[in-house]
Amino acid sequence: MKSIKIAVLITQMMSIVLLPGTAGANPAKEIHHTPRTTIRIISEVEQITPGQPFWIGMLFKMIPDWHIYWQNPGDAGLAPSFTWQLPEGFTIDEPRWPYPETIMLGGLANFGYEDQVLILFKVTPPENIPTDQVIPIGVEVDWLVCKEECIPESADLTLDLMVRGTEAAADPQWQDIFNTNREKLPLKDIGWTVTAGYTDTAILIRMIPPAWFKGQHGAIRFYPLETEVIENAGEQVLTPDGEAYLLAIPRNLMTGIIPDTLSGVLVSAPGWRGPGSEKALCFKTPVVESEKPEELGFLWAILFAFAGGIILNLMPCVLPVLSLKIFGFIRQAGEDRRRIFFHGAVFTAGVVISFLVLAAILILLQAGGAQLGWGFQLQSPGFILILSMFLFVFALNLFGVFEAGTSVMGIGQKTAGRGGWPGSFMSGITATIVATPCTAPFMGSALGYAITQPAAVSLSIFASLGFGMAAPYLLISAVPGLLRFVPKPGPWMETLKQFMGFLLVGTVIWLIWVFNLQTGSNGILIILTALLMTAIAAWILGKWGLLSKPAALRRTAWISSILLIGLTIVFGLKYIPAVATRSVNSYSENTGLDWQPYSEELYHTLRQSGEPFLIDFTAAWCLSCQVNEKVAFGAQEVTDKISDLDLKLLKADWTRKDPVITRALAKYGRNSVPLYVLYGKETKNPVILPEILTPAIVLEALNNIN
Repeated sequence: MKSIKIAVLITQMMSIVLLPGTAGANPAKEIHHTPRTTIRIISEVEQITPGQPFWIGMLFKMIPDWHIYWQNPGDAGLAPSFTWQLPEGFTIDEPRWPYPETIMLGGLANFGYEDQVLILFKVTPPENIPTDQVIPIGVEVDWLVCKEECIPESADLTLDLMVRGTEAAADPQWQDIFNTNREKLPLKDIGWTVTAGYTDTAILIRMIPPAWFKGQHGAIRFYPLETEVIENAGEQVLTPDGEAYLLAIPRNLMTGIIPDTLSGVLVSAPGWRGPGSEKALCFKTPVVESEKPEELGFLWAILFAFAGGIILNLMPCVLPVLSLKIFGFIRQAGEDRRRIFFHGAVFTAGVVISFLVLAAILILLQAGGAQLGWGFQLQSPGFILILSMFLFVFALNLFGVFEAGTSVMGIGQKTAGRGGWPGSFMSGITATIVATPCTAPFMGSALGYAITQPAAVSLSIFASLGFGMAAPYLLISAVPGLLRFVPKPGPWMETLKQFMGFLLVGTVIWLIWVFNLQTGSNGILIILTALLMTAIAAWILGKWGLLSKPAALRRTAWISSILLIGLTIVFGLKYIPAVATRSVNSYSENTGLDWQPYSEELYHTLRQSGEPFLIDFTAAWCLSCQVNEKVAFGAQEVTDKISDLDLKLLKADWTRKDPVITRALAKYGRNSVPLYVLYGKETKNPVILPEILTPAIVLEALNNIN
């Protein structure tokens, strides 16, 4: 998005430099026409009086669908500029801009005007100016007018005004248009108190009304004078804050700018003096850091991450792949102790490095303005497709369709020195990838803290999480005595290996289900075809890629398999259907409860009404979420209690990328799912439920909310 903005600005600036006379030079006059714009200099008075200020205006009229810009043009554009030629002794104030509107163009939010606008200027003549003469006021105007494309235009205009000794009289020709646009000028100092703060993700503007104000604000929009402070296209959320109003605006995380003072215009739909009054209010106020959610602290976050990593091994998304590592320990039980420890250390390195890589990618994407969190890659159907193929290859290997131990890495007597360490490292990577759909106890708080810290702190916490996940396996490999509990290798291992393959196929089936929810039924054909091509590639390797086959035939088999897999991925990614929205009805059908889709408007409505409600932050790819939904919310005693309390249920589905839900998670210091937030009647602070739920836990929380 930033590259688009930069390209647009460069194009516009070059246009003005290279084409300064697009509109063409014209003799001095009051009005100027182009194919897109009519501009005219007008006066509010028919004549002027020495020493008495008066108003003039630049009237822009644009043809339909074209617009010009406000003083801060937003994501792209340039504001009109005015160069005045005034008689000696005359002075002119800065332009007075009517409040703008937001004009969306290609994902960019521009601030400007469509149809027509009058930009006002206050002119003060000298006291000693002779009367009964014509005074010329000249101006050179440059502006940018845009639709899909942008055209720089310019004009030289002159307004001739007669000086009279009598008091200036209003010009009836322009009185209405001056009055209309004067009502659009921002008010100031009318009793409203405006303060500003910031958090890691938002600019917060608090507005306290004066005692005489009796109206209510249904919508308020902030237009900043400072550039690159907010996400101009971001959703601005207004909430009641006691007697005041709080407006939250997403920060521009790409620049990270936090100004010492914030100034701009607040536009209220009803009006700042009451319904039907002026809609714009200008302000300038210092910016202070707002109160943050309670934080763990670095040491606690490290400990929580380590504990969460250990528990992560018990999560349903991790067990199928980690069973491969258990099988590896069984196979290695009779080997040299040093080699066993080496395998455990390499597996640990694979896990920790993978966590660090995922964390680094997440940090970089968030620094670029993306609204993402833990498990972000599983919000991508393309990633789900590739991961399904990857795990399916593992399963086919365990079924014996091809032998990775000989054809892939040549593990055996000839490579005893290597000890198969690439396999252990790859097991660590795979375990990490499939662990991301799950959030274990302690883990959510640790990751929520990590993602708000500097990069070095965040990476340390993610490393602790990875080390915790790998710790049990490192311990088994480091303490030889523990291996006596592992059965001795034997023929039974072949049966166990094939059974492990069925666990991986179960994981692939779950991924197909997630893919279906993200892409709709049309996506099923693509992912099943991709798995078919994967099976064919594995069969080719198993048939002609064995070491017993001639070298030329093995190379052909490898090249054919790699090409088949590569082409499958390319065409699969190309033809993935558009991301589908998961119907909230599916949740209601699964649990028998009346779930409503989460929205900020509904959240604020419920908070204002004081009704009890529960927010379930979930995702289809989060297996912990699905287990909680079936076990905890599916229990009859829970559904009965929810009905008795008339508890409103909000489902925040994070299956696909959704910046609204990402911001809502951040409000509670989290960036992962599951998260369960329970509000009681007229309570200010919510109850945060554990990541792993039972009916008893939910019932206890429901019994205590009032």
